[in-house]
Amino acid sequence: GGRWTSSSTAIATVGTGTGIVTGLLAGTATITYTTGAGCYATTIVTVTPTPSPIGGMPVTGIGSSTTLTNLVPGGIWTSGDVLIATVGSTTGVVTGISYGTSVVTYAIGSCFVTQVVTVTYAPTPIGGSTSLCVGLCNTLTNGVGGGTWSSTNPAVATIGSSSGLACGVTPGTAIISYSIGTGPGLTVTTTVTVSPSPAPITGPTSMCVGGSITIFNPTPSGRWSSSDILVAGVGSTTGVVTGVSAGTATITYAISTCYALRVVTVNPTPGPITGVSNVCQGQTIALSNSVPSGIWSSGSIAIATIGSVTGIVTGILPGTSVITYSFGGLCIATRTITVNPISPIYGTSSVCVGFTATLVDATPGGTWVSLDPAIATV
Repeated sequence: GGRWTSSSTAIATVGTGTGIVTGLLAGTATITYTTGAGCYATTIVTVTPTPSPIGGMPVTGIGSSTTLTNLVPGGIWTSGDVLIATVGSTTGVVTGISYGTSVVTYAIGSCFVTQVVTVTYAPTPIGGSTSLCVGLCNTLTNGVGGGTWSSTNPAVATIGSSSGLACGVTPGTAIISYSIGTGPGLTVTTTVTVSPSPAPITGPTSMCVGGSITIFNPTPSGRWSSSDILVAGVGSTTGVVTGVSAGTATITYAISTCYALRVVTVNPTPGPITGVSNVCQGQTIALSNSVPSGIWSSGSIAIATIGSVTGIVTGILPGTSVITYSFGGLCIATRTITVNPISPIYGTSSVCVGFTATLVDATPGGTWVSLDPAIATV
């Protein structure tokens, strides 16, 4: 039959017949219960402020930290699982310990709010080459999968958001990021440098041993190098390639890590052609060279032909033809071959011992010889 009253209804009200106290402002109020006979009892009720919703990023990486906040001061922070995440009791700084989730509580007296904090694996340092060439690509990597790649300057370098394939667009630098979340410690970065790519190399591709060629690249500031200086050397700034020995070598023109390639062939230099220089019409002779594997050719196949690999010359018509022995059509030795005509010998084919007979041939300028002067002289 008594009545309930509050000494400070601005702090706490109480239902006069129910005794239900409602907190309105932080502070204390005296609650009184009075009976009709003027008897009463009192108690002091403390009204604690209710914390606001927890703010801050509730995701962090292992070994990294994030700060949680609350607009109502004076509370205490606790972590539900300190093996997953710890929290500074007065700072709200959450540190990731191991992979998983932990419920972080902010309490003022008996009033509290909670926030689930996720601790994930922090990305490792970015791997892969950070030097790119305009127009070329290479893949960047991270030991923690599932993240997203991005470039701060896609006009200089782009990157596939999931593939990590970075491609150079224009010379310059760009910061590449890899993120597995939006919390602290969940993003790693690296700076890539994009250098200009050299234009294609132009100029000859073959030479002779001991000879030289000059190759060109219009992109300035590069340096030349050879993959095999025992086959071909190259001037680092001139592009003059010198043949050292027979074979092939790859010539590189590089600007930083960007380069263009050209394969050059060094052909053997043939020795002098050996063998006779005359052949009769319809007959053959053999020519040779001390350097093997070259190709033979005739300057006039109407006068003389030659086997391309045998060096056998066949006389076709009277006249001269230049025979060439070459490697790659560039390194050559030559010899002029004369094809002499053949016409029948006319006159008697028998003579008595001690007598003479005259033989004639329609082709002038030749020399007569007897194969057996003990039988007949001429």
